[in-house]
Amino acid sequence: MPDVQPVDPIENDFSIRIRTRGHVLLIQLEGALVGTPVDIVRTYVTSTLATLVPLVAVADVSALTMMDDAGLDILRSATRQARNAGGRFVVTGGHHLLNISAAGLDLAPTVTEAFTRLDDSGEHARN
Repeated sequence: MPDVQPVDPIENDFSIRIRTRGHVLLIQLEGALVGTPVDIVRTYVTSTLATLVPLVAVADVSALTMMDDAGLDILRSATRQARNAGGRFVVTGGHHLLNISAAGLDLAPTVTEAFTRLDDSGEHARN
């Protein structure tokens, strides 16, 4: 019988926190964005893109410990869809996970920098 190791639930924890600052949505992701959490984030982002037009959002991924290709695809798709609808979807942090895979993302190094850019461009004042 193969030696099966139990899955550490703490290691695979995932949480999503949604906050607003004016008309900007801040989506904070923490933990492992793999498996079921990918579906949760995809569902949330898809419905948010459909209801908040134009969407102006910041996705903070600095607290992610892991992200698979499907998670990265969600970020790229949200960036593209928000841009096509006249909005913005800025991804912050997570450089340890994004590396050269960041093509197609609207990136800022920190949440503060993302809000500054949105304020400077007038995006924060929309809606």
